[in-house]
Amino acid sequence: MTIKTIWPSVGDRFQNKAGDWYTVLEVTRSDNIVIQFDEGVTKRTKKQYIKSGSIRLPNIVVGKKYLDKMGRTVEVVSINGTSKVTFRWDDGYERTCQSSVITLNKIMREEDSSRLNPSLKTGDTGKLRDGTLWEVIEYKNFSNIHVKFLTDPPWYGLVSGGNLISGSVRNKGAPTLFGVGIIGDCSVNSNEMCYKSWSGMLKRVYYPHTDRARITYGNCSVIEEWCRLDNYKNWFDKQIVKEKWQLDKDLLIRGNKEYGPDVCIFLPREINTFLTNRHNCRGDWPIGVTYHKRLGKWEAGCNAWGEPEYLGVFDSPEKAFHAYKKRKEELAKELALKWMGIIDDRAYNALLKFEVNITD
Repeated sequence: MTIKTIWPSVGDRFQNKAGDWYTVLEVTRSDNIVIQFDEGVTKRTKKQYIKSGSIRLPNIVVGKKYLDKMGRTVEVVSINGTSKVTFRWDDGYERTCQSSVITLNKIMREEDSSRLNPSLKTGDTGKLRDGTLWEVIEYKNFSNIHVKFLTDPPWYGLVSGGNLISGSVRNKGAPTLFGVGIIGDCSVNSNEMCYKSWSGMLKRVYYPHTDRARITYGNCSVIEEWCRLDNYKNWFDKQIVKEKWQLDKDLLIRGNKEYGPDVCIFLPREINTFLTNRHNCRGDWPIGVTYHKRLGKWEAGCNAWGEPEYLGVFDSPEKAFHAYKKRKEELAKELALKWMGIIDDRAYNALLKFEVNITD
């Protein structure tokens, strides 16, 4: 009977490709072998790495000196097989840490660690850099703290202790979008239609970027409730809305100037464009009417299904307007029938009852 010999054995010595010598201290199985370099560094390895000579001497070696986080000199006095390193300061103080503290420059004495990373507990309070007060609701660990921020209304978040103590947490309860929009702790992607329609609404009203927008939305406002994204999202999630539809404030209540949950609705672009009258961009004549200087008469025209439609020449602006009014109201009913069963019933009924006034 042949006796199978385990290789390598405890006490065997080898040299790696770099010329560093090490000794086998323990063999549990072929993929769990403890070795020790002559420099005093202990390491776990596998049988194939010993054969290939590819085991490297770790950069962290006994006797090597480093600077701790406070700038004091520390020396490596021992290294065990689980990558834990014992450091010694000049005054004899020792502390054992994971070897990663060297590469991360986090070597510290325990008293320094306590001072730089003070502990937190449930009920602790403080304030952010902008003065917002906070209270710890639940302390899980230093990197995972549930905090209540005392804004009006309050918001909640999970933050790290370091950011909380330094006050560098972003105050989601503050109005950060165009000076009025509060994102809070609402988890909405900025690429989603909910966020785009909300931010677009605030931008039109509070940060118009063109002269036309300033004229059109100069007297408009957004109800205070909708300045918070979470409130708007609660409303949005209950609406009939499809991709590229637009938020409208005028169809349900003609002449409305305030965005809010009871007056707004989502409409296809075709309908929303149909409702635009550009009142503030017109001249002295009623909507749909222009003056033909050469003829000395008034013309009526209407946009029908995306194309201009000529309605004729009239002796007075009133007659021209009535031609426009008739055609515009016919188109509203045609749109209602086209989108019946797709748009909100309130929008369908409003289109059927749609009227054009000479003061529009």
